[in-house]
Amino acid sequence: MTLAPRHKLLLGFRYDHNNIHGNIYTPRIAYKWSVNDNNIIRLNAGTGFRVVNLFTEDHAALTGARDVIVEDDLKPEKSYNANLNFVRKMHFNSGTFIGLDATAFYTWFTNRIVPDYESNVEQIIYSNLNGHAISKGISLNTDINFVNGLKIIAGGTLMENTLTSNGKTEQQMLTEKFTGTWAVSYKVQPLHLSIDYTGNVYSPMRLPLLGDLDPRSPSSPWWSIQNIQFTYNGFKKMELYAGIKTCSTGRPLKVLPS
Repeated sequence: MTLAPRHKLLLGFRYDHNNIHGNIYTPRIAYKWSVNDNNIIRLNAGTGFRVVNLFTEDHAALTGARDVIVEDDLKPEKSYNANLNFVRKMHFNSGTFIGLDATAFYTWFTNRIVPDYESNVEQIIYSNLNGHAISKGISLNTDINFVNGLKIIAGGTLMENTLTSNGKTEQQMLTEKFTGTWAVSYKVQPLHLSIDYTGNVYSPMRLPLLGDLDPRSPSSPWWSIQNIQFTYNGFKKMELYAGIKTCSTGRPLKVLPS
């Protein structure tokens, strides 16, 4: 619905009937305000419903030596979410373009299905959370194009994923608080050469241990994967490229003897 020339509203509603879980209602609302051609604000909110396919979505649990235990019949996860997005486009007289995309998000989960690694170090126990889970954070992405052929795409997300059960709140396992990605490309036209540098970085996350005697750290280090590639396209029907890939961590990892 166009409320005004620069204001639009989108309403959505989905109905499902599941032979096990019954009637499922998932409404959604989205509002867009085009302040001008270079500034756009969006607000989205709605609900979600998901039947978890445990052994296809969390197949990493089957790669270890632990027994996988599923308690009772798992109930579907439900969520209530909202996010606010701002897009800014900047054009300069020199020909440079900068695009900014900032988002703040918040999601509240009920019936969250989480693995329990700590009750029994020889098992992974899956059950519905007796409480709620929250995922919230902010993200910022930028796209920069210079007239000399240099292009930069970079983004970062700062988030917090917590589980609250029986009045106790803690950080969810195997979820980082910060992620960053980037891609930088540059074309050297006289040499018919393209240079691409890409990478990502992850902050520490909580790790499951094998009890109090496990010598490993309860959290992972900072780690990053980076790639640089050189592409030569001076041939008529062929391109030649070479690349380097590196993975680095903030500290050495301790490994248990087999």
